[in-house]
Amino acid sequence: MKISARCFWLQKAGNTPDEYEDAFDLSFNRRGRNRMQPTPGCLIFEREVKHPVFAIADGAADGAYPAMWAQSLVRSCVRQGPRTAKSLRRLAEDLGQNHIAKLATERLPWWTAQKVQQGDFAALLTLSLSGNREGGLSGGRWTALGVGDACLFQVRQDRLVACFPVESTDELGYNPVLLCTVAEKNQRVWEMAGRLRRVGDWHPGDNFFLMTDALAHWFLMQVESGAQPWHTLAELAKSPQAILQLPLIAEDALEGRMPKRTGHCELPIEGFVGWVAQLRSSGALRNDDVTLLMIIVGEGYASANIR
Repeated sequence: MKISARCFWLQKAGNTPDEYEDAFDLSFNRRGRNRMQPTPGCLIFEREVKHPVFAIADGAADGAYPAMWAQSLVRSCVRQGPRTAKSLRRLAEDLGQNHIAKLATERLPWWTAQKVQQGDFAALLTLSLSGNREGGLSGGRWTALGVGDACLFQVRQDRLVACFPVESTDELGYNPVLLCTVAEKNQRVWEMAGRLRRVGDWHPGDNFFLMTDALAHWFLMQVESGAQPWHTLAELAKSPQAILQLPLIAEDALEGRMPKRTGHCELPIEGFVGWVAQLRSSGALRNDDVTLLMIIVGEGYASANIR
């Protein structure tokens, strides 16, 4: 299937880029996963991909190494593509043990080491797409897993057709259930295993928006007031600022090698940064790290209207 994706990220106002504690990744990213978000910006991916997986995470700021935990979750999710709460639990428990064991080898101040033992926390959202078995352009199925308040929105023909795992602003609070590096602290997560997964259909031209909680709250506030916030996000995706674009190339052709840098395209990072700053200053957007993935299935941004 053809995938067009825009990935935006920006740290909390007043913080440096190194203090950005969200994370994201894509299964067909070949730029190297060790530092996906070096500076605030935007990436464009346009690819033919068989089974794409997307993931975003939001590390809780009161932990010792929340950004490391968030990055570990998204990297592993896009590689392993968990599609059930059971497989997510296995993955999270293994990652949590490795996270704590790795930091135990570091010479840390006693108060930091204590926080490591108490655990790092993060919200997590994954989206896996698959085509129909008969192939063609008839669409397919999607599977999402969500813990916490990172949100997925699906738009088809200018209608919001799916929200997950949060469906209203009333559900976005300051104490969401999050994934912890300490397995014993995830009991509440697994008690609600039946609510961690959502499946649905996608049609060619459908739009998926994955975003962390501050932006999700703005999005839902707009929807609840009768607006269509996906139009605003679409305009941001098309405004002209220059950054790297990765080539449209079959996934099979990339196995075992890095893609070549084939040119530049127009990207909207300056417009995105300015837009976020305006929302923050007006009080419409809480001052927090912001991460946004905008995905069109079956069409490219150049030919598709976000609708």
